[in-house]
Amino acid sequence: MKNALPAVLAITAILCTSCNTSVSDERGLRIIALAKLATGGKAWDEIEIWHERGQAISVSGETSHYEHWGDLRSLRTLNVNASRSHYMVFDGREAYTCENPGCELRREIAPNVIKSGAYQVAFGFFFTDRFPASIRYQRSQIEHGVLFDVVNVAPAGLDSFDVWVDQNTHLIYRLVSSGGHQTDLFDYRKVGGVVVPFADKSQGTTIRTDMVSFEPSGSITFAAPSPTTDTEIR
Repeated sequence: MKNALPAVLAITAILCTSCNTSVSDERGLRIIALAKLATGGKAWDEIEIWHERGQAISVSGETSHYEHWGDLRSLRTLNVNASRSHYMVFDGREAYTCENPGCELRREIAPNVIKSGAYQVAFGFFFTDRFPASIRYQRSQIEHGVLFDVVNVAPAGLDSFDVWVDQNTHLIYRLVSSGGHQTDLFDYRKVGGVVVPFADKSQGTTIRTDMVSFEPSGSITFAAPSPTTDTEIR
């Protein structure tokens, strides 16, 4: 890791470009910088649209298939279930869900609810120049014989959460919301220039990703189809 020190310092400087150093600390920023470096470093900055398909397995064993798009530049997001009759959308301003193919009836939800989730899924704490945040070291903790650094991330305007980072591999192992909602990340694999988790477990539900790809800006419209448009999303 000694050879990586210049890169770590550079990434730390980038992370701190728009953060408030009075509410962030050097150790927390360094831990996140190491996590970014260990999983791709500057390659993360090239990603525009994150696209994935997979399946969710409930505690009872029921399986449902999903498709997800996320804009790593704006946190806009679109989630679709296997039948393409359920949509969850954040278009940058409004957030809503709908339960029918034409999306005639929409149920509005608080935008920050989806935006907070999108921030975590997109590893938004790797991009404090895009999404200002306070990043503070909290503690070290051992679980299953592994030593983790726990860092609190408080994105501007969103709820804070804790990030657990493996001290040895620098991979992100766990995300814990301020309300106690816990997501464990595992099965890391390389996609393009970055290393990302292909599985996570939260509240008893296991998500297993089948495919991850990175697509150019404009390749997807972040909105559910209207009754007058083709309901097939490409």
